[in-house]
Amino acid sequence: MGSPARAPRRLPPPLAAALVSLLLLAAAPLPAGAALHPVDYLALQAVRRALADLPGSRFFASWDFTADPCGFAGVSCSASPDGGSRVVALALGDPRAGAPGLAGAFPSAALARLPKLASLSLVPGRVTGSLAPAVAALPALRFLALAGNLLSGPLPPAFAPGLRTLDLSRNAFSGALPPAPLRLRDLRTLVLSHNALAGGIPPVRAPLVHLDLRGNRLAGGVPPLPATLVYLSLAGNRLSGWRRPGQRRRVRALELRRAAAGYRRSAAAEGGELRSCHGFGGTGEESESDEREKGRTASELAVVASVASQNHSTSAPNHRKRA
Repeated sequence: MGSPARAPRRLPPPLAAALVSLLLLAAAPLPAGAALHPVDYLALQAVRRALADLPGSRFFASWDFTADPCGFAGVSCSASPDGGSRVVALALGDPRAGAPGLAGAFPSAALARLPKLASLSLVPGRVTGSLAPAVAALPALRFLALAGNLLSGPLPPAFAPGLRTLDLSRNAFSGALPPAPLRLRDLRTLVLSHNALAGGIPPVRAPLVHLDLRGNRLAGGVPPLPATLVYLSLAGNRLSGWRRPGQRRRVRALELRRAAAGYRRSAAAEGGELRSCHGFGGTGEESESDEREKGRTASELAVVASVASQNHSTSAPNHRKRA
């Protein structure tokens, strides 16, 4: 007679549970978004939890995390040297003119975890909260536009050193205008209009071509402005004057109406908000170098205008998908 069959040995419960977990993990398909760096993947999930479409908007309809996040609306990625992809541009909200925006709390903590982010924009909507210094100073940031929302609090004391465009207009930022953005060596466009900024204008050392500070509570004199300036708007403040006619010659568009009485006005200035500088002490002559400067800056000004699409009936900038 043969020996009786032995009962199969049972694995200890902890080891059995671990083995089952490993088998399930091996059998489960990897999400398509696995190529995205895990930190960026989690950051995008946090952005999605913080924000929601306003009625009529379907911006987040494509944000299905079983798919590749680099294919989501508004998300652009680039290959990373250490493997995988990183988020380099984030355009939040439907950029079409008249489209509803987003609501919710501005996801500063999540955005601050995107170290390769070079472009961040948010269409006009009802997003609340503040702009955290960690977001404003992201090391790769070149373009930051959050116009037309309900953001409030003071402006950050520091900004990304390579920032070229900053548009925080039509929000509720308050407090003093910090010196930091006006010192950035690469900043070309600064739009802080229609907030509640108060105090004086710090010295301007950035090579600005577009400066819009209208509709705040700024007071005092206007400091010397860079020779690169093409557009200037200071209306709706409590400024005491700008008595540097030589600087005005290079400004092609000037809006001073409803600023304080220290400004010299021309008859043409009373008829509209935006006028050529020729009525404010300019010669009316444009050199060939001036025309080249205007050409170089036209594309940057167009980008800012497009981001504020729902305030000015234009379109927001297009972002390339994965590089």
